Amino acid sequence: MGDTSAVPAITSAMAAEKHAPVLLAGAFAFFKLGGIANLDQLAQALVDPTLARQARAYLTELGAEAAP
Repeated sequence: MGDTSAVPAITSAMAAEKHAPVLLAGAFAFFKLGGIANLDQLAQALVDPTLARQARAYLTELGAEAAP
């Protein structure tokens, strides 16, 4: 966690991804690496019944980091 050298690999992996839970995991990873714009994607997933549980888990893990 926090290894910014992973950004190119994550970017490459996400480029062709279509599966919403995997894209959400990517948003979480990018946020953890400093991409604060990805917080919107995590928050918006809370209203999607198929992603809400996953989004809650990510936002709970982020805690004060996401909402100081």
